[in-house]
Amino acid sequence: MRRFLRSTLSLTLAMLVMTVTILASDIISPGSIAHASGNGTWHSTGSLLIPRINAQAITLQNGNVLLMGGHTPGDVNDNESEIYDPATGTWHATGTMPDSIPDPTAVLLQNGKVLVVGYYFNDTELYDPGTGTWSHPSYTANSHAIGSTATLLPSGKVLVAGGGDANQTDIYDPSTNHFSFGGNMTTYRGGHIAVLLQNGKVLLAGGNGCTCGDSRGAETTATAELYDPSNGSFTPTGSMSVPRSGAAAALLSDGRVLVAGGSLNPARYTGSLDPTTTAEIYDPTTGTWSMTGNLHTSRSGLGPLRLLPNGNLLIIGGDSSGTSEEYNPASGTWSTPVSFLQPQCSGATALLTDGRVLLAAGNDCTSSGNNLVTSELYVNNVPPVVNPIPGATINEGATYSAPSTFTDTDSTSWTATVDYGDGSGVQPLPLSGMNFSLSHQYTDEGAYTVTVTVTDDQGATGTGTATVTVNEVTPAPGAITVSNPVVQINNSITASATFIDPVVDTHIATWNWGDGSTSNGTVTEPSGSNPGSVGPDSHAYTTAGVYIITLKVQDDDGVSNTSTYQYVSAYNPTAQGLFTAGQKYTSPAGAYLQTPGLTGTVMFGLSYRYQGTVPTGDRQFIMNFKAANLSFSATSVSALVISNSMATLTGTGTINGSGTYNFLVTGVNGGGIRIQITDPTNNNKVIYDTQPGNPATATPTTSVTGNVIVH
Repeated sequence: MRRFLRSTLSLTLAMLVMTVTILASDIISPGSIAHASGNGTWHSTGSLLIPRINAQAITLQNGNVLLMGGHTPGDVNDNESEIYDPATGTWHATGTMPDSIPDPTAVLLQNGKVLVVGYYFNDTELYDPGTGTWSHPSYTANSHAIGSTATLLPSGKVLVAGGGDANQTDIYDPSTNHFSFGGNMTTYRGGHIAVLLQNGKVLLAGGNGCTCGDSRGAETTATAELYDPSNGSFTPTGSMSVPRSGAAAALLSDGRVLVAGGSLNPARYTGSLDPTTTAEIYDPTTGTWSMTGNLHTSRSGLGPLRLLPNGNLLIIGGDSSGTSEEYNPASGTWSTPVSFLQPQCSGATALLTDGRVLLAAGNDCTSSGNNLVTSELYVNNVPPVVNPIPGATINEGATYSAPSTFTDTDSTSWTATVDYGDGSGVQPLPLSGMNFSLSHQYTDEGAYTVTVTVTDDQGATGTGTATVTVNEVTPAPGAITVSNPVVQINNSITASATFIDPVVDTHIATWNWGDGSTSNGTVTEPSGSNPGSVGPDSHAYTTAGVYIITLKVQDDDGVSNTSTYQYVSAYNPTAQGLFTAGQKYTSPAGAYLQTPGLTGTVMFGLSYRYQGTVPTGDRQFIMNFKAANLSFSATSVSALVISNSMATLTGTGTINGSGTYNFLVTGVNGGGIRIQITDPTNNNKVIYDTQPGNPATATPTTSVTGNVIVH
């Protein structure tokens, strides 16, 4: 594969331009690349052992680069070769070529060896990387001068075409190590391009035609033709828009061919070259050419375009100052030229397996004799890649935390920022190598996009995102404290409670006193670790009864939560008298929560009356549900309230002689009874209730065999 830059300074060689051969294996398959804008940068690497120009560089299957041939100072033809090791960035000597080949045409074979075709006559040489030695295969059937091409065919054979005043071709067969005549091209070509298409044919285009005895030199052609290995035929195809010789070419991922630069050789008329900035694309499906974006700098005497990891194509040198440009196939444009570290003309290039491009073996662009030992690497800056960042679903006020990483193959230092998407702004993100940790508290519900941006030391950026879903958190009011749960009517009580809300919200509170009246609560907002509070707020009951107090706390998003207090007993000592009941009733299904289906006879009895303002029991409340092994005995009475022939008795007692449990007994004169027992140590869990789920003020419905007297 032809890989070198041709000097435009040497008058002797100026009219004999170099050629390019591109193989299908030199491209990345469609869809596997993402185009970027460029540019990369040039970096110094190891020095050559021998200064030379017009050499050839080939990347071997092991990733090393073979450099061979060319001219040493004094325009001495060179038969030395050396190896570049990308892992160490150093050069070392390898085998000596049997013959000096100053301007070699070379190709990497499928077996890993390198075939070289000579400058003049029929010279050929073969390099074996396994032994580091050179040997002679058979001579070519035809003489191929400077400007020939060598194209590896899908069969493993090689098409050697043109050069100088030739239209002949040769076919090299590695299995026999021999050349045979390959037929004649339709046009004399030297300094042309040769590109293996995806259909297996070879596109040959441009170059200098036959001098045909004209002392003014050959005329550059725009013609193109296709070689078909299946039958050995050469068939004309559409001509380029611009005649060009010494152009650069590459096979694009979509199967088309890009050709750029080169020169119209008007030496036949003026004695000088005329480099061009134009570029065009060949479409094999139509056999036609179309223009694309122009280069920034006119270039000729070029080696092949190099496909970079970002999907762009790199054109190298071919100008008088030593620069490169990137072509973006997506936009059809070229990037701003990037200068070599050392101006270098007539150098050789090679695409390394890691995507970097090697430039070596040129002169300083001031004189053809000032050969260099310097070599450089073009690094197309690949942006950092931020690996997937974990998202999360959290509650308001909680902290989102997530570790993540990024990768970057060609940079050594980075900076990073993070935007948590909640209006807190872009913040610096500390890095530990290629690792980072995210941490942020969200104070309001919603879905947020976290964006991490990593910038490398060459200015390229990579981003990664994650979604954080923040759920609304309801304020949580605690237990209500009542100043006097047993109160005479028309006397005030106070109620208060604390509440927790991890979010910075504002709140309103409402008291429902259970007697049909409500009032606003007095709110003190949470502060730091201190909870918020409601009250103390006061209320006076005007009617005797048993009441449930409910507190509702609502945040500024309209989300609320409640807490209840059971019970406040408001009594009227002048109107209240006796509550007595007893004998037995049948426990309804569902009353005993531990065994909901259990029924049976319950024996019970109670007798209480008011003496002044204190309820006194003539007979303490007892009940015995034998089937459930549940025996309850009252130990104290909190309140007795009688209103509208209905009595409500509350207090505490024991179950089977132990513990402390709350009880509620209601009865209607001459009617039913209700008995409820709850556990105050377990969030007032109901243990027994003849009317489960009903409020304390519900009318008792369980029929009694015996008496219920209220007056």
